[in-house]
This record gives sequence, structure tokens and C-alpha cells, in this order.
Amino acid sequence: MDVGIFSELQCASDLAITTAYRQIIDQAELADQIGFRSMWLAELHFTRAFSVMPAPQLVAAAIAARTRRLRLGIGVYILPVHHPLRLAEEAAALDILSEGRLEFGAGRGHPFTRVYEGFGVPADQSRERFDECLEIVRRAWTEPRLSFKGKFHSFENVELVPKPVQKPYPPIHVGAVSPPSFISAGEQGFNVMCPAQVVPVPAIKEMIASYRDAARRAGHPQSSLRVSLLLPVFVARTRAEAEEIPRHGIMSYYEATGRLMQELLRERGLSDQFTVYNRVNEFMGSLTYEGVLRNHAVFGEPEAVRDRLIEMRDELGLDEVLAWIDIGGIDHEAVTTSMKLMADKVLPHLSR
Repeated sequence: MDVGIFSELQCASDLAITTAYRQIIDQAELADQIGFRSMWLAELHFTRAFSVMPAPQLVAAAIAARTRRLRLGIGVYILPVHHPLRLAEEAAALDILSEGRLEFGAGRGHPFTRVYEGFGVPADQSRERFDECLEIVRRAWTEPRLSFKGKFHSFENVELVPKPVQKPYPPIHVGAVSPPSFISAGEQGFNVMCPAQVVPVPAIKEMIASYRDAARRAGHPQSSLRVSLLLPVFVARTRAEAEEIPRHGIMSYYEATGRLMQELLRERGLSDQFTVYNRVNEFMGSLTYEGVLRNHAVFGEPEAVRDRLIEMRDELGLDEVLAWIDIGGIDHEAVTTSMKLMADKVLPHLSR
């Protein structure tokens, strides 16, 4: 099993945003040097308390110039708010700049931000827009010229320039938190990534099984599928340190999530298109730090983290864990110390 690093670039209130940007690039350079496979960056908009990274492709381009081996994942592009041709162009350019290291994550974004309101896109169109955008991006990467007539986008005889380095196109990973999303990804033969910070492991196990079954029925070989788990991870020399250092960061993340969710529930009401609204709302109401440690994170000394990740790998059939070490804006020095411990004491045991 591979291990990558994930970040939403959450910035503590007393930290300058410019400093946060320098630190995430430094962390990526370190990840490249000490053996992590990938660095994944999220796209988020209009929520200072939550993230300061609206353009992860630009951060990834800066990282590409400072690294040589590290795979660069966008986890995820919020497809419904992008013009698909513009997105395909930018992603292809990033694949070129990184010399073929792009991992293309596709999703509909956090349901608890104002991304749809901000860009003037109806949230209840998110699924249809996602499907149409992804189809156009994939075809634009592979067809010499493309004509398309859809519900949201129409154009004639467009030549996408440049094309990606990777052929036929960069790996596509669909972000999924619900059974229909897992099944849809499996039917289309896409890789899948799931966030463990809001979905408990038993539910993830069931959805991964449905994903693999859907892919099998659609004729996609299991060897072509890649399952990644986004997971809060923190390694320290003792269990007490591993639980205490990230405590404020991860709980502030959940508190911000719950507050934003409550605001949007009042403004939008429940939506069948985003069933995760109700699920997350209920989840936040009963959340404790002990529950987070039990069901949604792996914090501990190296041996404990190693054993738990091996257990999860075998139970879920994981290909990669995306370790979210800086969740909630954890201090840069603490993040890099944890990364080094993980690389030295945990990673060598996961590839066996």
C-alpha cells in the first residue's frame, strides 16, 4: 500500500496566509525526499475559517518545480463550477509541468461551503453538471477535435491544446461518500477516493465492496482500479503526544464544519442531491474526540499507527492512504516531525 499526504491548507487565525503557502510547498518537498508517493491538494472556496486554497493547481505547479518524484493529486477539482474545456487545458498543462505526475481528482466539493452560491451554479444541478463535465474533460484529452451538445455546455470542432503527457490521460479519481457515487465510479471504471473523517470504516467497507462489484459487472478489471482513503493520521513518539498535539486542530475542523453545515441547512434546506447534509448534521451533533479517535482517525506511536494501517489495508483492500496530517491547521513543525517519523517507522512496513 502506498501513502500520500493530503491537505486542504487550513490556516490558523494567527498565521499569515503567505506563510501557510510557503509551508505547504516545504512539506511537499519534504514528502518527495523521504518517500511519500503523492501530495494531494483540495479545492475550496469562500471559507477563510476552513481553507485558503481556491486554486490547488497553482500550488501543485509550484510544488512540481521543487520536486522530482512526488505524484501531484488534486483532491478534488469541483467539476460542477468549472468550464470543462478550461479545466481540461489547465490540468493538461499541469501534467506537462510536472512531467506526467498529475493525479486528477473529480468531485462535487464540500456540501458545507458556499461554492455553488459563489459561482452562481444551482446546487441541485451538481450531479448532472459533474457527469457532463467529466465526460467532456476525458474526451477533450483523447480526441483530436471535439464537438459536444449537452444540457450545460455546447461547442463545435474544438481542438484541446495541449494534451496531457500521460496517455490516454492522467489517472482519474472520483471523490465519493455515498453508495450511488461509489457505484457510478465503479461502472465507469474510475479510481475512487473516500474521506474517512466523515464516514466510518464499516460504511466505507460496504461502499468499496459495491464499487468493486459495479466495476466487475461493467467489465472493468480489478487490477485497473485504485482505492484511496483520505484519513487523518498523526504519528508521535508516544501515544499521549500523538493524541494531544493534533487534538485542537482536528476538533476545530469539526467545529467549523458543523457551524457551516448548520448555516447552510437553514439557508438551503435539505436536498436529495446532497444526502450527506443530513448525515453530517447528525454526525456533528454526537461528535466527541474519543469518537474521532475510535472511528475517523489514526493517531499514535509509530508501531500502533503501522499496525492499524496494515489492518485497514487488509480489511478494506486499500491501494493508498492519503494521510491528512495538518488537519485544522496543525503547526508546521509538528506536521513535518510527524511526517519524518511516519516515513522512518511506518512506511517501510506498508509496502510488504
